Amino acid sequence: MAKKVHKLTEGAELAVWGLASTLPPYVLAALLNQNLNWNLARSRQDVEWALEPQGEISAFQLFFQDLELHGLPLCMVSNRGSLGLLLPRVGGMDYILTWPAEALELWGTDDPRLRLASIAGVDLVADLRSVLSPKALEPLRFDPLGRHHSDSDLH
Repeated sequence: MAKKVHKLTEGAELAVWGLASTLPPYVLAALLNQNLNWNLARSRQDVEWALEPQGEISAFQLFFQDLELHGLPLCMVSNRGSLGLLLPRVGGMDYILTWPAEALELWGTDDPRLRLASIAGVDLVADLRSVLSPKALEPLRFDPLGRHHSDSDLH
């Protein structure tokens, strides 16, 4: 059974982008690593989330890269879990990328949308911050390393 990932406390602004792709998560993570010089690795812990309205727990695959100089890691989470969608409002997006907004070194001087869209197998890229409410973005502050959590932060 999947284990819970701890939620970070509020703080740094979070960049949240959606990717539409039919690639399996490990293939997409490998392509992102290769094309963007990232180091995404599969988390030992899946994200577990209670889906509305029935409250059933669904597991979502998580890949991440520790960003030592920032309070949040770079994360790629599948939007499709064992029982449904993590973010139903953006159901057309197969994956969600999150990173601290100030981590500009991830992109160099390039536009993130152009860099992501140029990767084979990525069909659509969208900045989700304008589509989702702050309340919908809050659960996307993942901490797979368990550095910034307390028992009350479990989700």
